[in-house]
Amino acid sequence: MRRILRHRPSPAMVIACIALTVALGGTSYAAVTLPKNSVGTNQLRKNAVTSSKVENNTIKGADVLESSLGQVPSAANAANAAHATSADTATSATNATNAANATNAANAAKATNATNATNATNATNATNATNATNATNATNATNADAVNGRAANELVRAATGVQAAPLQTPPSTAWVTAAEATVTTPGPGYVVVSGAIDITLLSGVAGTARARLHDSVGLGSPVLLRGTDLGADLSPTYVFDVSAAGTRTYQLQFRSGGASWTWRADNGMITALYVPFGGSGNTP
Repeated sequence: MRRILRHRPSPAMVIACIALTVALGGTSYAAVTLPKNSVGTNQLRKNAVTSSKVENNTIKGADVLESSLGQVPSAANAANAAHATSADTATSATNATNAANATNAANAAKATNATNATNATNATNATNATNATNATNATNATNADAVNGRAANELVRAATGVQAAPLQTPPSTAWVTAAEATVTTPGPGYVVVSGAIDITLLSGVAGTARARLHDSVGLGSPVLLRGTDLGADLSPTYVFDVSAAGTRTYQLQFRSGGASWTWRADNGMITALYVPFGGSGNTP
């Protein structure tokens, strides 16, 4: 008997055994008696629910706080794509609405009203120059007053003269001036002179009458001859050379073919026309 009592448990051992019994009994009770749907937020520890314990495709968009998400890697350059409506293939085309295939079309502002400007190549500063290719600085070059270095009033000059009263030849072969025209020539060139005069025989047997054009510097045209008639209409024409600028007077003249005839002249007219170039574009 004494040997048995000598091996009895200590008070500490007794208390430990009681605590173990209570703990095991409580866990078994909870496992057996825990009601359905009784575990809530308060019963879950932090980070207790992991990916392996979540069923696939069960988390909805409404369950996610968007502001807590980071930027999707592939959407890094989609930040400034505002106002790009219907802009297919428009790279770097900010605010390019309906700008299809407009790649790198930057700085295309100020291209307003450039409609129908086809075939205008190198037309710098060509205002109102239709189809002006390579017309640099040809702005409003209308009414250019010089051609080949000559002013407009140096290209053509004209003068006329008319006979003032009836005239007649003396009893000799001297020349009588019926009309004259004066031209101020601006430089070398040519003067085309034309005349017309009516001549009537006043006395003597039928003879001859002559007419010519005469230059004030002493040059005369070939003599136009009309003979054996009682009357004649003579119309000489001649081109005179002009070597320098100056005033030139051209005369329409007539005379009798001999001292035995007297001729009367009426309606004499003369025209002088200056031009700078001859038939081949030459100057004297």
